[in-house]
Amino acid sequence: MKGSVKPAGKKETECHDPRCPIHSSISIRGKIFTGVVTAMRMQRTATVEWERKKYLKKYERYTKTRTRVYAHIPWCMKIELGDIVEVGETKPLSKIKKFVILGKKGYDLASVVKSGVKEEDKERVEKSSKKGKEHEGHNETKIEESPKKESTAAKSPAEEVEEKGADAKDDAKQ
Repeated sequence: MKGSVKPAGKKETECHDPRCPIHSSISIRGKIFTGVVTAMRMQRTATVEWERKKYLKKYERYTKTRTRVYAHIPWCMKIELGDIVEVGETKPLSKIKKFVILGKKGYDLASVVKSGVKEEDKERVEKSSKKGKEHEGHNETKIEESPKKESTAAKSPAEEVEEKGADAKDDAKQ
């Protein structure tokens, strides 16, 4: 088939997703990109982002730009924030989705942090990592902290003046 790309070497699993590029007949046409998953706020949809250099003719220099696309996550793939994925262009799947994730290549948390992850996504990553540890049988040990001592640092200048004045009055009385 012309224009149809199927990833090779994938395990056959139960997948009944009609938009899966591995287990269904959806065709991948157009360009294929590699990017990082930076957000997963919608069901079965990921925001994939990659950097590229764009030439500015007026200044005869290059500038870095980011491209963000929404991509469909097939049911047979386990995709999380920070994963490096390969996305392929396909027919429009919805109003904003025109790409589908073809496979997972690795993990890169640094690019997720650099791109500005929202607080809700950070919480979701922390929860998923805790769930993973529980399922693997790891027990987290709690370390008890020593009792906190009163800190003398970080006093405002006004407090220091009042304290010195009080000390001077006490000395004068004695």
